[in-house]
Amino acid sequence: MKSVAVFLILITLSGCGHPSQRFVPVGEGGMALDTKTGQQCFSLPKKELTDPGNFPYCYDLYKDSN
Repeated sequence: MKSVAVFLILITLSGCGHPSQRFVPVGEGGMALDTKTGQQCFSLPKKELTDPGNFPYCYDLYKDSN
C-alpha cells in the first residue's frame, strides 16, 4: 500500500510526463492564448513594425509573470 502511495505522489509531481505549452497559437496574424492567465496576446516580435492593437505582447506577459 505504501508503494502505491509513493507511486501516485511521483506521478502527480512529474505531471505524467506531459509538457505544457504556455502560449498556444490561435488563428492567424500572430495571436496566441496565454494558458497561464487566459489572456490573448500578440506573439510576433516587437521589432516587426506591427501594431498589436489592444492586445499585450506575449513576451511582456511572460516577463511580468516571472
